[in-house]
Amino acid sequence: MNLAINAAFNPAGGSLTQLVNMVKYFSSSDDNLNLVIYVNKKTKNLLEEQGEIVGTKCEMIVCTLPGLSVIFRIPWEQLILPFLLLSKNIDVLFCPGNISPLFTKCKTITWIGTIGPFYKEFYQNFNLINRIKLWLNKMLMITSAYRSDAIIFESNFTKNLFIDSYGIKSKRSHVINIGNDTFYKRINNKEYPDLDKRFNGFIPYALCVSHLYPYKNIL
Repeated sequence: MNLAINAAFNPAGGSLTQLVNMVKYFSSSDDNLNLVIYVNKKTKNLLEEQGEIVGTKCEMIVCTLPGLSVIFRIPWEQLILPFLLLSKNIDVLFCPGNISPLFTKCKTITWIGTIGPFYKEFYQNFNLINRIKLWLNKMLMITSAYRSDAIIFESNFTKNLFIDSYGIKSKRSHVINIGNDTFYKRINNKEYPDLDKRFNGFIPYALCVSHLYPYKNIL
């Protein structure tokens, strides 16, 4: 099977970690799987910085246009990428950047990794131009979900938002909760004796590694 990953966006933070681990997994998972990754220059450098994550079965194709800005990424994604997929006889396209081409010959799977553009409070943090970009992003995410053969969400909350508010079919909607890597481990207080002193005054407390945006529902 020929699998393509549309990684020609600019991942950062958690989305970069997810992309790196996806590439690691797919490039070493199945002898019958041929992997093609479409990247921009920045994403290519980010992946290469992670070390030897791309196996011999993987072909990385650098595309300049989508790396310039979102204004160029969207036309490239909708008009040029479908023809690139045809030239490589791609069977399945995986889009981990929230948006996917609306018309492709191959099966399409879209990963919805944020719901920021769906919250009015979120827009208060941006100027008018960026608010318009967020709204367009929201529309493209909804349309991508309509057109995709499968949609992956990070939580049931997000899945239900798309099903209840935008009529996305539940049989095409799937939840994959984000897990933790093997290098995470419980801290030994004997190794870090100052931890108790630093946090005892705040018990009970919760550690949340996240942006402080309203839609994160931290409260």
